Amino acid sequence: MEPLEPAAPDVTPPQASPPVPTPYEFDAEQSKLIAGLGELMRDVGAFVVLIGVLHGVVGGLLTVAQRRSGLVFLVQAVVAILIGLWTRSAGEHFQRITTTAGADMQHLMNALAELRRIYSLQRTLILVALILVGILLIFALVAGPSWRPPPP
Repeated sequence: MEPLEPAAPDVTPPQASPPVPTPYEFDAEQSKLIAGLGELMRDVGAFVVLIGVLHGVVGGLLTVAQRRSGLVFLVQAVVAILIGLWTRSAGEHFQRITTTAGADMQHLMNALAELRRIYSLQRTLILVALILVGILLIFALVAGPSWRPPPP
């Protein structure tokens, strides 16, 4: 029998921890551009919210005072207010990029998330509108001229 050799000790080098990324900071020129964009977005967002509120008032007045359906105005009000609030929020996140240190990427990602909400809503509304137009076209083709009002 051969003598057993002692097992070699495990001398694997310790695993190096992954490098910690340093926070990205935009330079002065980039910050100026981003701050200007943020300010414009906040102003436009506030204006769109105001338009939404006015649509809501008109829709409410049509519904209550004149006994007409103000549903279209009320839907427009909700959409405008949402888009306005999300635009303002994105603008605020863009401005925070220029007024804080160490969190530029987080503020940028938050701003992009708000913009994504806006465009997701708009895409959904466009798809709904296209579906409704398609349904109306099919109805018009199937019903033929019988759906038209009689001539005066």
